[in-house]
Amino acid sequence: IRLLTYELAVRFLSDYLVGNRYFKVSDDEENLRRALTQIKLLNDIEGQQVGIEAIASSPS
Repeated sequence: IRLLTYELAVRFLSDYLVGNRYFKVSDDEENLRRALTQIKLLNDIEGQQVGIEAIASSPS
């Protein structure tokens, strides 16, 4: 989960830096906001990592 969130943040930021060529945007700052949102999500995921691992390892 962390890796995918990080990768998406980097892709949004990279696209923003090169002029929004890959992801469709409605304004010039949209990919920057998307990247910042993914970074916030990544911080939340890392803060809850112990709980996430407990859920993932518990029997169904």
